[in-house]
Amino acid sequence: MTTCLVIMAKAPLKGNVKTRLAEVIGADSALQLYTGLLMKTLDLAAKWNGPVLLSSAGDHPIFKDSEFTVVPQHGDDLGQRMYNAGVAGLELADAVLIIGCDIPDLNLEILQEASELLDHCDVVFGPSEDGGYYLAGMRQMHKQLFEGITWSTSHVLSDSELRCEEQRLSVDKVTMLNDIDTFEDLKNSTVSGWDLRLDKPI
Repeated sequence: MTTCLVIMAKAPLKGNVKTRLAEVIGADSALQLYTGLLMKTLDLAAKWNGPVLLSSAGDHPIFKDSEFTVVPQHGDDLGQRMYNAGVAGLELADAVLIIGCDIPDLNLEILQEASELLDHCDVVFGPSEDGGYYLAGMRQMHKQLFEGITWSTSHVLSDSELRCEEQRLSVDKVTMLNDIDTFEDLKNSTVSGWDLRLDKPI
């Protein structure tokens, strides 16, 4: 089974990324952080043993110069955008892993484990410490998992698991990680082996 890694990414532009974090550390530092996280994610994707699809929101040279398949995001909310990106990814492979680019401790081993779990379950989630998820994997896109969810809340994962139960979809999970959305997330992140190089001290 081949698995396509689908990366949901915003164009790294000042004022466009990590806006909640920017309220504390400033827009320039938030942009610098996001750009670093994006590049780290793309470096990880380059090691992936399968197709990679970069689902981009906005234009940027990083996207245009990418070695990966790039498709623009479309949809009215995050759920629709993820669903549409997943559908595009399934044109390239038998399964998809949909991730963001703000998970500094995500590694190849976790991605490989998620892909292998799809051999015997319908859906794989990578839980994040804020109650959401940083990874969603499946062999076919189940639209019900992306509709009617209140995104960016502490119950995204539990709501999604309930949807899976209602649809009688089997679920497994990989390691819980911390994504970086707020200043508290940043303080709690290990960001192991990587210098954030922020302009302001944490």
